[in-house]
Amino acid sequence: GHSYSLKGVCEVCADGNYVDEEHRICLRCGAGKEPGPGGVGCVNCTAGQYSVLGQCQECPHPNVVNAGRTECGPCAAGRGANTEHTGCMNCTGGQASPNGVCATCGGFTIASDDHTACVSCVGGKHANDEHTDCVLCDAGEYSNPGGGCQRCDPPNVVNADRTQCTRCVEGKG
Repeated sequence: GHSYSLKGVCEVCADGNYVDEEHRICLRCGAGKEPGPGGVGCVNCTAGQYSVLGQCQECPHPNVVNAGRTECGPCAAGRGANTEHTGCMNCTGGQASPNGVCATCGGFTIASDDHTACVSCVGGKHANDEHTDCVLCDAGEYSNPGGGCQRCDPPNVVNADRTQCTRCVEGKG
């Protein structure tokens, strides 16, 4: 702490508080600020930090700090923290965020239009490499809903919407 004197007797100013320029009174810094160098005056918390009671602290990943640097919290669904943890940004491409953390969709899923979830493709389609769109299985391949495309070997054949591989019935096909 730093000392101040109102009645000619020096007293220590508690942590998180600062001394006015005349060193006469001890005050608490407002939210988003902390005592400046030498405990005189207040300065804004640095990027990625916030303060409620006059002491700046790091905002842990994946949370972000608001503009006033007074709160630390998660991003909304479909959004994730920027690299500085100073704001939220929309998830892009094949990323989704159900809980404020953008992550690339995996397996046979793609990002929903609002990027809040990873969703499965319908039968006959599979996720593209970027996990942004469902594309038709190649000729001679089929898929079940939420699965990957599989080869359909002769004498079996793939139906028109590429969702089934069935034995060719004699007299048909």
